[in-house]
Amino acid sequence: MVNVLILAGDSKGIGEQKINKALIRIKERPMIEYELETLEKMEEVGKIVLIAPKEEFSYLKRGKVEVIDEPVGTLAENFLKGAQYFDDAEHIFLMSADIPMITETSLIHFLDACQNEKENIDMFYPVVKQEDCLKAYPSVERTYFRLKEGKVTGGNVFYVNVGRGKILAGRVDEFLEYRKKPLKMASKLGFSFLIQMALGICSMKTIEDKVAKIIGLRGKMILSPYAEIGTDVDKPSDLLLAEEIL
Repeated sequence: MVNVLILAGDSKGIGEQKINKALIRIKERPMIEYELETLEKMEEVGKIVLIAPKEEFSYLKRGKVEVIDEPVGTLAENFLKGAQYFDDAEHIFLMSADIPMITETSLIHFLDACQNEKENIDMFYPVVKQEDCLKAYPSVERTYFRLKEGKVTGGNVFYVNVGRGKILAGRVDEFLEYRKKPLKMASKLGFSFLIQMALGICSMKTIEDKVAKIIGLRGKMILSPYAEIGTDVDKPSDLLLAEEIL
């Protein structure tokens, strides 16, 4: 059994639709309803906590959606707000609210891959190879990065140890902030590591070890064959795809 924390505080919208992204309609239904429908059908899923504006999302408090709480500042701060509703010993799915094409099969595959090592790993993260993405959705534009294992894109679901997540949340926020400060990022990662990344010769294990050294986060990347776990909806062309698929 796994509980779920969904972060749905993005109010920037998509294109000309300047509303909370999760409420943008796909075939006359808010995007997030497709995601919730998938989760609510899964026997493996317990309760769902949604960090989203209460006034707009209150109608979703039903079935497995037990808590809706107001979003706060950063990613880590929103995680900490949601984490108060879970026991420290738990592992949870931490999900974005813009993956309407997510399927039971892709989530169960990811969950199963995490089970054998969950006592030794703080956070699992799925990645999908470019060929699997293009096979499923040939027209989709995704951002890929080159690894020793091939070109991959990141997923939109994490499997997180709540207790360790609470301890490390501040460090993760600090590290994410370095994205806006290239020299600071370089000093933390090391130029040799950045060169390896640029050349595409870094392995997943190398990245895991580097993150563990810098942040103290014991992470593991999971190769998923399911494109939907790495396909979010954040631009008009993604909305057209979702309309077609759903």
